[in-house]
Parts: sequence; structure tokens; C-alpha cells
Amino acid sequence: MTLIRHLKEGWRLTQLGCLGALLAFSPYGVADTVDDESADKRLYQEAKFHFYRSDFMHTLVLLENDHNGTSEIDNQYHNLNHLLAAEAAFKLNMLDSVQHILEHLEFTAREASIQNQVQFLKGKLAYHREQWGQAITLLSAPMPTLSADWRDEARYYRANSELALNQSVDAATALSGISSQSLWGAYGYFNLGARYVNKENSPSKALVAFRVAATLTDQTPEGLELRDHINLEAGKLALKGKDHDKALGFLQNVQATGTAAPTAILYYGLAQSIQGRQRTAIQTWYRAKRYGLVVPGVADAFMAIAYGYEQEKLKATAIDAYLEAIAAYERELRHIGEIEKEIETSGVLALLKKVQTDDTSVEWFLTSELASNTPRVALTYYLMNDPDFFSQARVLLELSNSADDVGRGLQRLDALASVLKKRSVQAGRQPRSTGNLPVNEGSLNQLITQRNAMVEEFKRLPEGVIKQAATLQIKALDGELRMLKSRYQNLSGRTTSANGGFYQEQLRAIDALRVQFRQLQSELQAQVADIDQGLETQAVKLLNTHHDYIDDFFVRSQLALVTLYDEIAVTDLKKSAEIRLDQQGGGQ
Repeated sequence: MTLIRHLKEGWRLTQLGCLGALLAFSPYGVADTVDDESADKRLYQEAKFHFYRSDFMHTLVLLENDHNGTSEIDNQYHNLNHLLAAEAAFKLNMLDSVQHILEHLEFTAREASIQNQVQFLKGKLAYHREQWGQAITLLSAPMPTLSADWRDEARYYRANSELALNQSVDAATALSGISSQSLWGAYGYFNLGARYVNKENSPSKALVAFRVAATLTDQTPEGLELRDHINLEAGKLALKGKDHDKALGFLQNVQATGTAAPTAILYYGLAQSIQGRQRTAIQTWYRAKRYGLVVPGVADAFMAIAYGYEQEKLKATAIDAYLEAIAAYERELRHIGEIEKEIETSGVLALLKKVQTDDTSVEWFLTSELASNTPRVALTYYLMNDPDFFSQARVLLELSNSADDVGRGLQRLDALASVLKKRSVQAGRQPRSTGNLPVNEGSLNQLITQRNAMVEEFKRLPEGVIKQAATLQIKALDGELRMLKSRYQNLSGRTTSANGGFYQEQLRAIDALRVQFRQLQSELQAQVADIDQGLETQAVKLLNTHHDYIDDFFVRSQLALVTLYDEIAVTDLKKSAEIRLDQQGGGQ
């Protein structure tokens, strides 16, 4: 929480501009209680914009506040901002932040709709913390004011919690009430089908669950991608059950441009090969070669092609295919070693920034078109496909960008200090002003005190016309006070600037800001270093797993090639022996 508060302050000062922030320092504050709702509304709209752009750290920095345990009067956006902050914190896997925000909302929220949303988010938090029983309890209670999408999401988390407790019947019951064409339902039934396959050995139930899941997908990119993976798993299951025609039916429905395509190509070719159509199978497997070896199914396809040629008795062509596969595996192993060394030398953050330079697409870490990309991009894609690595890497990039922003803020402060020093010297050469201020400071503060007392009275007024009229009066008075304050500050600035006093005050304020910025920068850099170190260990572990996977194919292809050479040698030896026998028989 401390880091987010520091981020909030640093981001605010950097975005407003140092000069504007400095001029805002004043002892003559005017409370704007009546305008809180409109201010929170603008904040909500700005934060929503960043949330929809998947800029979750920016969203959270905008919205996170020090909670004082009091609700805002007539302010519907106060709670909405906290709910949005909780959603952003979920996206960043900052579960402690979520809990802190929900505790505040439990204390302040009075509306039934907000209370229902808080209960749902508490259930979601329990789910993410793997507290399955608590999640089921919270998510099973009626929440009538929730939106349809959030109700579906709640059923999804409840069903997954039931599955975690080995209660597939209860999970199916939870999913039965889900909306039609809901991706939450599609994911839920997909997970249920996987449960039937992996834990209950019930392929018929699994196929039914997969079919239901496919009907719940939509035409969005996410929906189409999910449908591809559903068809892939259904095809693999049918192939395992030796229902080859059904397997082909599922697999041919996988999009050629989707991330599931290479694996679908592998199994589609395998189904053709089992049915004796080796040429068709080989042609199918060739389509997988354009993908990187980090994509599941591609390494298998290289060996499958060589095997297919063997089955067709085309041994010379099979040798060429094995040699090509060996070269591809060897190249991949070399690239893995290079990336591991790069990570151990420079860290994960440096790797991610290089990849952003190599691939300038917006979602560079989710690209599926790996044929023409660099090995660095391909292997980073492999790392970013691990959910834990992905979430931490996003936080690392967000914090690194924030640290860069703070660094730029320090540079701006230095530039501003240089300008003010010059103006201070110039002002010191001018004669002292003897002008009088037409606004008395004590009178101004007295008016502000009276205005704030009126606001306290306003809070106690019942709803109605009188309260609306009081609102307008307070807003009008606020406008007059702001003009008086501005007039006083401007005239005061002219008077004190004659001997450079105004600029000296600003320079002292800049020095104070420098301390804050350096402290924030130090904290951010420490956080970045800690996450980078943790990701380095995780990256090396993942790359070692991929290394072992490719090395297995490398060894198997070499052994298959040696075996093929031996078979050819034995065949040639037999032919030679037969020729010699024929020659000897002819000589006799």
C-alpha cells in the first residue's frame, strides 16, 4: 500500500508539471466538499479509460487513496472508484490491496448494489487465495443487484472452487444457471470437461461438456480462440478413443491463424496417418514448420514428417527430414543457451525492453506469428505464456516505467530550479515594492472558516428543495472565495518577488520535492530489482524445462536417424550378399 501511495503522489506531481504543483502550495485552502462528486466522477471516467486500455497500474495509482473510514455525502462515484481500484488490483494480482479496499468499502457502503459487489469481490478474493470453502459460501449467497456478467463470473469461480474440492456434480449445478453465450460459462464447462478427462476418466461426459462450452463462445477474438482450444481438446479426446472421423471433425474447425493451430495440425495429421493416408499426413505436418519450436506441437511435427516418409518407404527423403529436424532442434538449444546467458548477465527487464524494440506491436508479448520473428521474441513469448511469469513481468514493466517517469520529473525540477535561480538574481536587482494588498489575509481566512461551517450545516439538512438551494449558495460562495484567494496570491507574489523572496520560497519547495522524488525513485528501483531477480530465477527454470523438452526430440531424432542408417546398411549388405551368391552360382 505504501508503494501505491508513493506512486500516486509521484505520478500526480509529474503529470501536473512541477511549476503547477509548486504554485499550488498555499496555506489558504478552500474546502470543496460540494464539488467532490463531480471531481470523483471525472476521476472515475479518466481511470475507466486507462482500465479499458489494460493500463491497470495507472488506473490503480489514480484511484488509490488513504481511507479514513467515512463515506462521502451524495457521492455515488466515491464507491465506484474504490470498486474499479479493486478490479485493477486483481488484474495486477495485488491481493492485499484488494483486501484493504474491500475492508474500507464494507465500512462505508450503504447501497445494496455496492454491498453485493463487495460480497462478490470478497468471494473472488477468496478464490484467488485458494480458500475454496469460503469462496463457495460467499459466491453462493443471493446477489440480485449484480450485473449479468458479474453473476456469470461468480458462478464460474464457484464452479471452479467446487472442482478444486472434487465436487464435479456441484460444479455442474453452479454452471447450469449461467447465461447463454457467456465466456465465463464457456471457460467453466471447458474446465469441467478437463476434469472429466483427467480425474474421472469419463470421455463421454467430457465431450458433452466440451460441446456445451463451444456453444457458449462468441465471435470476439477471445471467444474464437477459446473455441479453438475446446475443439482441440475434443479432437484429442476423440482420437484417444479411436474415433478418428469425429477427431478430424473437431480438429478441422480450429482456425488456421489461432495459437492452437500447430497442435491441431499435429493431431489432424496423426489421425490421417493412423487411417493410412501418409502423404496427406505429411502435407498437413509441413504446415506446422512455419511456427517457432516454442509453440506446442511444432517440435513433434518435425519428427512426424520424417516418420511419415519412413512409413512410405522413402528412406532417403526420411534421412533428409531427420537431418532437418536435428538442425532445427540444435539451433533451438543454442538459442535457449544464449537467452539464458543474456538473462543471467542483464536481467529479465533488459530482455523485455529489447523484445519491445525487436517487435513494436502493441501486444508484443502475446504474438502468435513467430515464423519471421527473432529467437529472442519467440523465447520471450514462451516465457510470457506462463501465467505466473506473465503477471509478474507486467508489474515489473509498469514499475520500471513509473521509475522512468520519476526520473524525468527530477530532470524537470532541475530545469525549473535553474530558471528560478536566474529570476531570483534578476529580482534582487530591482527596488523593493511598497504596494499595499487590498485583501486582508485575516479577513479572507475568516470567510473561509464561515464557509466551512456552512458546509457542516449543509450535511445535516434533509433532502429536498432547501438543500438544493443551499448547494447553489455554497458553490457561488466558493467561486467568490477562489477569486479573492487568487487575487491575494497574485498581489502577494508581486510584492515579495521584488527582492527575490518569492523565488526563494519556490526554490525551497523544489528542494523538498526533490527529496520526495528521490525517495520515490529509490523505492521503485528497489522494487524493480527485487521483481527482476525473482523473474530471473523463474525464467531460467522455464527455459531449462523447454531445453529438456527440445533435447529429448534432439536425442530421439538422432537415434531414429542412426537406426535408419543401420536399416539401410543392413539392407545394402543383404543385397550385396545376394548379388555375390548369384554371381557365385552363375560361375559354377
